[in-house]
Amino acid sequence: MSDSRSIDQYLVELASASPTPGGGSVAGIIAALAAGLGSMVCSLTREPANIEDREALTTAATHLRAARASALAFSERDEAAYAAYITATRLPKVTSEDKTVRRDAIQAALRTAAEVPLALAEHCIDLLQTLRPVISYGNPHLQSDARIAVMLADTAHRAALVNVRVNLALLKDRDLADHMEVRAQASEQLRGSAVLELERTLESRAGR
Repeated sequence: MSDSRSIDQYLVELASASPTPGGGSVAGIIAALAAGLGSMVCSLTREPANIEDREALTTAATHLRAARASALAFSERDEAAYAAYITATRLPKVTSEDKTVRRDAIQAALRTAAEVPLALAEHCIDLLQTLRPVISYGNPHLQSDARIAVMLADTAHRAALVNVRVNLALLKDRDLADHMEVRAQASEQLRGSAVLELERTLESRAGR
């Protein structure tokens, strides 16, 4: 979401007949919200007595600020990628040359439209890993916020991969599509293990 748009403006555009913003852009916003919540927990946590824990939280806070900005950038990039695809589909297709230009433009746009959410999904894996010290050492009174941050990062990842696979199905370059699918599956495995670990840590802290 562009800094020039308010939340209300973004939602109005989202609900409109315009093709952008769409689901891919929303996935980026969700990731940004996850990073923002994680940052809040860091900000509202007293410095742990253990210096290693304190340093881990400080590092996490720095990374989460950057992660929030990156997620917003992914949201905007997704809007641009889909807009480029729509523009390509509207190119003329009267002559054989027109058709070739249009086909190549569509394929290039589809590649970008798959690459952007795949990069976002991988960004969400980094985000989940960054949340580890927040979950482990963050303010115990903010466990619900920390849990929601994990849920949002998980959701953003899942949403991003939906868009990846929609676009991969339309790519003519099957070697490229297969390579990107391998990356998608690898990130899914990492997400599953990261979320499970974070949820176990949350449960263990809740039981203290």
